[in-house]
Amino acid sequence: MFRSLIFTILCGFAAADTSSEMDQHWELWNQTHNKVYFHQIEELGRRQIWEENLEMINVHNLETSLGLHTYKLGMNHLGGNTTEEIAGSPTGTIVPSDLDRNPSDFIWVNTSLPDSLDWMDADLVIEVKKQVRSSAGYMLTPNIWTVVLQATYGDERALKVAVANIGPISVAIDASSRKFAFYRHGVYQDDSCSHNVTHSMLAVGYGTQRGQDYWLLKNRSGVKYGDEGYIKMARNSQSQCGIADYACFPII
Repeated sequence: MFRSLIFTILCGFAAADTSSEMDQHWELWNQTHNKVYFHQIEELGRRQIWEENLEMINVHNLETSLGLHTYKLGMNHLGGNTTEEIAGSPTGTIVPSDLDRNPSDFIWVNTSLPDSLDWMDADLVIEVKKQVRSSAGYMLTPNIWTVVLQATYGDERALKVAVANIGPISVAIDASSRKFAFYRHGVYQDDSCSHNVTHSMLAVGYGTQRGQDYWLLKNRSGVKYGDEGYIKMARNSQSQCGIADYACFPII
């Protein structure tokens, strides 16, 4: 991570200087997120990265206003991070190479499911808190250690049945995109997203917004992320970002 920052700083000297018009906003962002720099060169590098991320956010939101996207971005605590740091900042979810993914046997083919569901309304979801990275990494949920996992095996219909009949379900997604890191609200649709999952989240519901189906996911990065710690991820979109590939629930 530090190497990517140094590279950015060195390249930045050959590029345009930081904008003096943004000085006040830069200071306000630092104060808001309690940022401290030990060297001037470090602050310069972070400032350049912050301005690049801010430009990307503003351009994306302009495109959203023109109907090109279904979600908006916003500056947050990750604003001074490089692309490499953002890609490495998720919870370190690692899928074991010898994982035996067996299709779940809980599917009820003719089950009638609600069109929308939000388990937060039933007080089954605890408040959003930032969680530390686990060394195990894969599908960890607080206070659950010895479990047997049933997986949805890439089937979004199976995941919908599980969320509706069992409750919140652990999922893993590819969260390496800068746009994922700065998501603010709307339905996140990213065709560049891969199925190489890097981040575990909790599916707490689903629904449809302005004609677009979505999953309601609770993040592990605290309320500073997204919409108060939540994101609406595109649903019925070929398991976008791998959302249904490793979805699982514990059998205690």
